[in-house]
Amino acid sequence: KEKITSALAQINTSEGFRNPDGIEETVLENEITVSSPGDRRGKHATVLFLSVPTESGTFECVVRSNEYDAKRYKDAVDKNPLVAQFVPKLYDVIDGWVVMERLYGNEFAIKNKILEEDFRNAFAKNCADAVYILSSNNIPIDDVKFSEGHNIIAKDDGSFRFIEQTTLMPGNRNSLD
Repeated sequence: KEKITSALAQINTSEGFRNPDGIEETVLENEITVSSPGDRRGKHATVLFLSVPTESGTFECVVRSNEYDAKRYKDAVDKNPLVAQFVPKLYDVIDGWVVMERLYGNEFAIKNKILEEDFRNAFAKNCADAVYILSSNNIPIDDVKFSEGHNIIAKDDGSFRFIEQTTLMPGNRNSLD
């Protein structure tokens, strides 16, 4: 946590990180590597990837500048812990940044990956299962396009997670009541 706090302090004092379009991988004073998503620029917030050296290897996470989403996420998980299994883990909020689990897999590449029969079959089943589980528990899904990879990252085995913490808690609905 100390290293991430130090990195975020450095990021907060540098204007270039608040507008990360075109940021190349940057190594900060404390050997933390900062990069921006290649395909996915944060539309509603600044999104950066951090790679933090540790004694046992490397800890990777995503930081996002909209801490309001983290509050809504925590509220949703408190109301229904089922939400947590479908979205990135929320580690902490530090200096106005949300620190979350970094997900790996296919996002926009789902459009091409879905042409592979094995992936398509597994992905379709997992999507249907998720819709059933969530709707059965009165948890609406918002701002997702499964077949386009919008707000979803899928692994090659067809499993997936939603990217946005607020996907399962739209603010203008009475979900999770």
